[in-house]
Amino acid sequence: MDKCNNRFENVGINELVKLSNDLEDDKQINPYYFSLQKASPVFLRSTLEIWDNLGIKLHKVGVLESKNDIYLAKVKKYSNMISDYLEKRIVITNPSNITIELSPSFIFYFLDSPYLEGTTFRKDDSDDGLDVFTKVKLSRYNKYVTATHYNHEIAHTQVPHIDIEDTSFSKEVIPILFEELSALNIDKSGRLLKEVRLLRLNDLSNDLESFLTHKEKMNYNVVMETIGYIQSTLEAISLMNTYLKGDSSLKKEMCQYINSILSNKRNVQDILDYYDCNVDQVSKDLKVLKRTRFK
Repeated sequence: MDKCNNRFENVGINELVKLSNDLEDDKQINPYYFSLQKASPVFLRSTLEIWDNLGIKLHKVGVLESKNDIYLAKVKKYSNMISDYLEKRIVITNPSNITIELSPSFIFYFLDSPYLEGTTFRKDDSDDGLDVFTKVKLSRYNKYVTATHYNHEIAHTQVPHIDIEDTSFSKEVIPILFEELSALNIDKSGRLLKEVRLLRLNDLSNDLESFLTHKEKMNYNVVMETIGYIQSTLEAISLMNTYLKGDSSLKKEMCQYINSILSNKRNVQDILDYYDCNVDQVSKDLKVLKRTRFK
């Protein structure tokens, strides 16, 4: 538990309380978000062109088309026959080929979160594994916000293999950054980015409130997961703010840095340190959130 507390030592519980209270002011429902425009797999996949345009290269991933195959791959120990079977079933392909499942229910919008279904396949109890995926599940409603969620989940297919110094605290940084970058590129006016950030900050506010209220009763894993999500969110926002404030040269440099992370030449902590994106800096940035101008 000490490790959790140390990661927030430069922020402090009092500042977290204030941050949670400040975010309450931003809890609004905007009709733009709750649009009934429907997403389609074709449209969602087309948004992946954003990364080519930014010079960010997505690597190929392992894909299993059958949910039953994923179930088999999750088994910790299996026979050589099953291992050989799964190995033949895994297709190494572009992440755009992962099946997209769109929920037809509007209730999904309120009760469920987007998620990526997958696991790590290890042959013969090897320590080295291959991340394999079978589907991305998303809401059918509001195709533009759903597109940012799609890009968030696709980012998760790109980063699990990376040697992150502290995975539990850094695993959401790149996916949230992808989410916001995709929003900015889908809608150049910045309106979609504001909506996506508001939604993310609402989630952050809820997590902060829950953490501060119930942290003494939470088990270790829940505490780690909650603080990890909070810190990842704050750090990703800080990176995005740096991107927004930068000129074209800095934006290009940041995209090249992201590329080096996806190619496993650098890790997430490297980019956070390089651009001085820490929790303390983000808490300052959040104070001027409403005055942010999107370039």
